[in-house]
Amino acid sequence: MPNKATATTGRDPSARVPRVRRGETTRFVVGDQTGYLTTGYSHDGTVDDVTVRIAKQGSALAGAADALGVAISLGLQAGAPLHAYAEDYTGARFCPAGRTDDPEIPEATSIVDYLARRLTLDSKARPANTVEAWAATRGPAST
Repeated sequence: MPNKATATTGRDPSARVPRVRRGETTRFVVGDQTGYLTTGYSHDGTVDDVTVRIAKQGSALAGAADALGVAISLGLQAGAPLHAYAEDYTGARFCPAGRTDDPEIPEATSIVDYLARRLTLDSKARPANTVEAWAATRGPAST
């Protein structure tokens, strides 16, 4: 009998994350903080790994961001849908907040708000089952 996560997402939560997989890193600025959002994609093109790094090493904010990425990743790998996180985290308000360097998300109420909205936009922009087709829509990688 399939468990609830498999029935909800169609993914087997006991399946291991592949050794090699595609991913994308997005640099972002929210208020005065710079960070990096790295998403890893499963073979079917869905997000299954999220890593968040804040440029200010050793800060409480950097530790909290790292823990958030781990928690989201564990949930996704166990079968939780990405939209469940996005719905809960969008609109979270705390500092740092303010202007971003992202033209699609010009302002954010917190780093968590920005991450939820960025993950939502990126997951909607991905054609199902084709990492290469989605990458083609993003244009050439900048250096």
